[in-house]
Amino acid sequence: GMVDYQMARNGQIQRLRLLRRFLRENNINRGTATLVQQQAVERLSAHAKLQEEDVNALKILSRTLRTTLRFELFKRHISGLPLFRIWIQLDAGTVRELCMDAMYSDIIRSGDDLFLPGASTGRAYCLVSGMMSYSQEPLTAPVLSGCSENVEVGQWMCEAALWSHWIHVGKAKTHSLCQVVSISGDAMATVCRKHPGVHEIFATYCEVFHRRIISAVPPRSAFPTDLEVPL
Repeated sequence: GMVDYQMARNGQIQRLRLLRRFLRENNINRGTATLVQQQAVERLSAHAKLQEEDVNALKILSRTLRTTLRFELFKRHISGLPLFRIWIQLDAGTVRELCMDAMYSDIIRSGDDLFLPGASTGRAYCLVSGMMSYSQEPLTAPVLSGCSENVEVGQWMCEAALWSHWIHVGKAKTHSLCQVVSISGDAMATVCRKHPGVHEIFATYCEVFHRRIISAVPPRSAFPTDLEVPL
């Protein structure tokens, strides 16, 4: 434990020394250099939760066991989406394949943006831990003035990206170290096409969800956002 700590500490010192050299050699002004170094120290000091790519031993597991492991990692999160909760009951094997090939887990540093208005990431996101806010501005969303709200732990964002070509209409910003899991719409579609029964269910749900998106206009309802598509 002490040896590992010392090695990690020495690694951080070396990275900061290299950063200071880079700033000095490129004549970065003192104010900017100070901000860069402060943020670097803060982020190097943060203890991020281990991710799969950090654990080399996982790479030697069989695909079958790795798929079982990823299903255990993601099952409680995707159960937060009604269709996926039903899908687990109907065909857990296909959901395991989805977890293996279409789901991701990422650590997002404090002060970073998960997504920005006008962009299209093709993913739905769930906040697993940390503090995050979602905001909209009149220039990029149909709102009269800027507005912001907190994203709750366990809340899914951008489900519309799984069923349409969704363009973000707001910004999700982290205010602490956050863990986020996501589903890729394209990868999910690839998994579904291999299973005709599942594909038929998803195609029907896609049509229904798409109708929700295009019918969500005032005065009948509020415009859709990255957090919610009104029923």
